[in-house]
Amino acid sequence: MDMKNIGNWHPNLRPNDFGGYRPGLPPLIYGEDKKHNVYEMNRLVNYRNMKDFCEKLLT
Repeated sequence: MDMKNIGNWHPNLRPNDFGGYRPGLPPLIYGEDKKHNVYEMNRLVNYRNMKDFCEKLLT
């Protein structure tokens, strides 16, 4: 899965909302909760974990 295809998971996800691509390193991904706390989510680098997280975040 490439970042340019991230919208396939959910229409609210846009590649430009994610950090720049850095070969060999995890993408810079941030999550925000309802209290507007921002979390760095760089550990979610495999497809299954990222998909599960995004589904929970967007529901």
